[in-house]
Amino acid sequence: QPAARQQADARVCTGMHKRLLNLLAFLRPDPASAICAPRCTESVLSASADGFSCGDRIRWVIANLGLPEAEACDQVGLEFLAVCGPCRPSAPAPSAIVPTGTFVAPPGGRSAGYCRSAGRSKYETAAWLGTRKGCEAECFARSACLAYEWGSAGGYTRCELHSEPVTHVAPAPGGGVHCLARTTATAPATPPSPAATATAVATTAA
Repeated sequence: QPAARQQADARVCTGMHKRLLNLLAFLRPDPASAICAPRCTESVLSASADGFSCGDRIRWVIANLGLPEAEACDQVGLEFLAVCGPCRPSAPAPSAIVPTGTFVAPPGGRSAGYCRSAGRSKYETAAWLGTRKGCEAECFARSACLAYEWGSAGGYTRCELHSEPVTHVAPAPGGGVHCLARTTATAPATPPSPAATATAVATTAA
């Protein structure tokens, strides 16, 4: 009996020791093993984002919200885009980002309600985006995203990234839901050069 009890206590102590080592490794990770995208260097991870480093915020999200590393990196990267943005695994290379257009109310002029398309709506739910600003930024970063729907009620949030043109907005009972469509800004037409205008006039006169 005493021997069996000692063996059981030893196993418990060993298990607790292993868990403690794992916890310490998590709280103080090896600086050489950067998390998130390759562009998320140690300088980015250690950069301060509103009082806490990007790395600390990412590890907090993983530990407390239970999100996988990639989703945690995306969430923190969007919420603190100017500082932690490079930590987003899905973030395109800076040279590939070509911001175009803005977001306006869909046809009909009303944004309050659900996004609806002519056929079956195609969208992706980004549950890990906890702010409307983050939802809009994610849609803006995706060339295929034509509209986004954001809802917030009772602490629950929802972000939908739509890849089909939105034709109208359906009423949302209780409110709290908004749909905004992307509109691409078109560059003004380049006026013809004086030489080209003179050639056109001469041709017409002839």
